[in-house]
Amino acid sequence: VVDAVAEHRDHFPRVLVQGEQPELVAEYTHARHERTDTVGPEGNTNSIYVQLAYRLWGKADNWKPYIRAERLDVDDDDPLLGDLGLDYEGVVAGVRWDFSRYAALKAEVRSEEFDDRPRETSFWMQIAFVFDPRSRRAEIRNSSQLRQVSAVDFR
Repeated sequence: VVDAVAEHRDHFPRVLVQGEQPELVAEYTHARHERTDTVGPEGNTNSIYVQLAYRLWGKADNWKPYIRAERLDVDDDDPLLGDLGLDYEGVVAGVRWDFSRYAALKAEVRSEEFDDRPRETSFWMQIAFVFDPRSRRAEIRNSSQLRQVSAVDFR
């Protein structure tokens, strides 16, 4: 629970760049929080991530290794988020395996530092399912590849 009354304003520059072969995804956001109940400090929140991935070719074209760097910086004076200890830095390396037209399995190693705590390393796996509204119902109904319709994170 945050005891400060604050106004949230997104000040874009929000930049998203995405391409394929190699895939490059980058996003930056900036938000400003100002107190509305009294005169007091203002705070800024900045976040950025950059991911580089490359889909392999030939018989391995259903594999995509990737690496991502992430950062979240919240001012200590931020009246909305400053007391929550949300500062974060992380590096992620993983691989995505598209084992069907409708599903993918991701495995990744994460090296992360949360606020002022020591850096942690963890292994994550995720299975994700895609729903393509352009697909014909009969094709989906008869597909032996589509058995479950939910996403599960194994952390």
